[in-house]
Amino acid sequence: MLVMVANNTGVKVGYLAGKFEGKIGHLYSPGAQTGPHEFLPFGLDNGAFGHDDDWDEDGWIKLLDWALLSGQRPLGAWFLMWSGIALELLNGGESILR
Repeated sequence: MLVMVANNTGVKVGYLAGKFEGKIGHLYSPGAQTGPHEFLPFGLDNGAFGHDDDWDEDGWIKLLDWALLSGQRPLGAWFLMWSGIALELLNGGESILR
């Protein structure tokens, strides 16, 4: 199991990543990108869930650009597929349109 800590890059996260090597990752949302850190795998959250009318598409594009230029690859397709399935179940298919 991989625990994805969302938008928190403090010392405690680094400690947990060292103590539980390979078990802690980071989930970045639009506007909250710091890092990434070599020792911490990461994934991307588009931030669309719960934002039917005010989803920040520009923020999502900036996050994708940041990830592309970071020099570190985000977690693979299995994570993105899992995230997409979870969102689809919760919001009736709207996230896949984004």
